[in-house]
Amino acid sequence: MAHKGPSSSLTTRSGHKDANYALTARMHRQRRQARQARRSMRNVNRDVKEMLVGKLMAKKAKRQTLSSGTVSTQPSNVAPGTATAAEGCNMWHTVAPGEVCLGVIDKSEGLTLDDFYGLNPDVGPTCQNLNVGLAYCIDVDHDDASVKNANVATCNSKPSSQKTGSSSSSSGSSSTSSSNSASSSGATDTSPQAIKIKPSQQAKPSSSTDGAGFFTSGMINFAVINTPSSCPSADPSDDAPNGNIDWLNCGISKSDPSSKWTPPKIAIHEVVVKDLDSNGIFAPCAQYFPLFEKYGQQNDIPPIFLASFAMQESSCQANAVGDNGGAFGLMQITADKCTSGVSCSDPDYNIKTAAKYFRDTLDSVNGDLLLAIGQYNGWPSGMSYQQATAAANSGCCVCQNNLDYQNQMLNYWAQGKDASQAKVYNNLAVCGGSQSGNSKRSIAGQDFMRNWTPSS
Repeated sequence: MAHKGPSSSLTTRSGHKDANYALTARMHRQRRQARQARRSMRNVNRDVKEMLVGKLMAKKAKRQTLSSGTVSTQPSNVAPGTATAAEGCNMWHTVAPGEVCLGVIDKSEGLTLDDFYGLNPDVGPTCQNLNVGLAYCIDVDHDDASVKNANVATCNSKPSSQKTGSSSSSSGSSSTSSSNSASSSGATDTSPQAIKIKPSQQAKPSSSTDGAGFFTSGMINFAVINTPSSCPSADPSDDAPNGNIDWLNCGISKSDPSSKWTPPKIAIHEVVVKDLDSNGIFAPCAQYFPLFEKYGQQNDIPPIFLASFAMQESSCQANAVGDNGGAFGLMQITADKCTSGVSCSDPDYNIKTAAKYFRDTLDSVNGDLLLAIGQYNGWPSGMSYQQATAAANSGCCVCQNNLDYQNQMLNYWAQGKDASQAKVYNNLAVCGGSQSGNSKRSIAGQDFMRNWTPSS
């Protein structure tokens, strides 16, 4: 028993010693961790600083190469009601002759049409008061709480690429979601329920337009259209909400075959388009709706426009081959636009390429929609009836320009109606077959597309 006393005492002293070592080690470890945390924070702060400096330098560089008529310091010709520098605006564009609101916002860093109207309220909701020679705000400081009109919600962001959830069909039943992305072959799963896609996926501020400025009801506002004095009256109606065919084809005359096409200047945001609905005429295109939506949003084109080209060119047949073997797929693109290893007829690639082509065409003609639609069918500016129909008696009858094309696109397909019923000129009838739904884009149109190179 006497032997156990000293043993117990030694164990106690040893235990205290071990505890001190453990405490010291823990303190050293905590100090090490604190030093590492401080170093990490310094690195984070340095990275954030470098990122902010980089952004500022990039913005400064961009401002040094602004397009003509655009300035980053407040000019003296700011339009009445337009946001000033004190209200957060940091970029203005002076309107040149022939420019419309869509062309003005193209000079911005992604400002939407609704935001442009919010920053420049005196322009009016349909661009009717845009004045040549006055400067309008096209960019704002995001963090400035005094930015004019708090309803500028997107703050220079492009339309969201998020796909819709579900929307109601005309009978009130819920449709399937279009949020599933397309596979590389373009095939998508669709349920028996109808798919319905809006011209834009942003919330609608009113019953007549969507968030990107596409009109979905009513008739075209002719007060904002630059119409040549020689053109007939547009006479909009329920059957022709975007103007009658004589107005769309202004200058083309059967009785005066040499007279030239002088179309009214319409911006893409000024026309009336319907929702893309698989219950109607676009049922053959239903599986490609997500692709029309995706590339429509990327290029600021109503999805129904892309579906309309597909119906007009191929009846939405992905394997269609037209123009004597020179055009392929849904949108009838030419072989030289197909990347090595990619099938021209691949729906995703086909729609993507055609959408980019149409966007680039719009930009090349300063947003003039009728010229851009015409060029898809090979219509040159100033085309005459004689030129359009010259191929009728040649070995390539279908190489004529379809003179019903504008009316078919804007007042039929874009309204969810069968364009094969639109036969006013009907100049392709001598070739046999229908003027729509079968790829009959002219050789001139093919040549135009062959000379086109996608912009970066």
